Parts: sequence; structure tokens; C-alpha cells
Amino acid sequence: TMVDPSANDPYYALGWSVNSFNNWWHTGSLSGTSTMFVRANNEMNWAILLNTRPSNSNALFTDMDALVWNVIPTIANWPTG
Repeated sequence: TMVDPSANDPYYALGWSVNSFNNWWHTGSLSGTSTMFVRANNEMNWAILLNTRPSNSNALFTDMDALVWNVIPTIANWPTG
């Protein structure tokens, strides 16, 4: 239920943003801070916390998201434990 898209918005579910790839994420900001928490369908989770909050937070959240998705394919070996 927590991640079922709402009837009004197929990309929002009870506080979580969701998509058709079964990824869930939540962003937020307070004065001087920005955060993003992601639960990805590839069994990866990450959180990013920054000590900045620009006037255009949407652009920052887009860049934060792209940063991780662009880095993941470049990692050749992951720790085993």
C-alpha cells in the first residue's frame, strides 16, 4: 500500500515518489539543506544529504539523482559483504 500509486498521480504514493521500474524515492529540504533517499529495484539504496538549498531545488534533485545512476554502471567490483 505504501508504494501503490495514487489515483490522482501515478508517480506518487503515500509520501513516496514511485515509477514503473519499481523505484521509490523521497526528497526534501529545509533552509540550507537538501536530501534524497532512494530505494532502487536493483537492490540498491542510497541517501544523499547536502548542506545547501538553492532557489531551484528541482534542478538540484535531478542532478543528485543522475549522479548516482551515472556512477553505478562504472563500478566494476562491489564488496561481497
